[in-house]
Amino acid sequence: MRFAVTFTTDGKWNTVDTFIVETDTHLKDMSSEELATMFEAYICDSDDAEELASNKEHWFCHELGSTDVVMPRE
Repeated sequence: MRFAVTFTTDGKWNTVDTFIVETDTHLKDMSSEELATMFEAYICDSDDAEELASNKEHWFCHELGSTDVVMPRE
């Protein structure tokens, strides 16, 4: 499965970042430790990664197997 993970970098959703992750486990089924490892691999800061992993209100994911918008072709 591939997911786009969007997270707040200021805790207030004024600033966000997004990365793509591929995993065999749905992110909603991951432990806090697995989530922290995922965030740390992208942001390279273990303290911030642990904080994000423990606060699911500061990030969300979208499975990339589906399409939200299809643009018409001209």
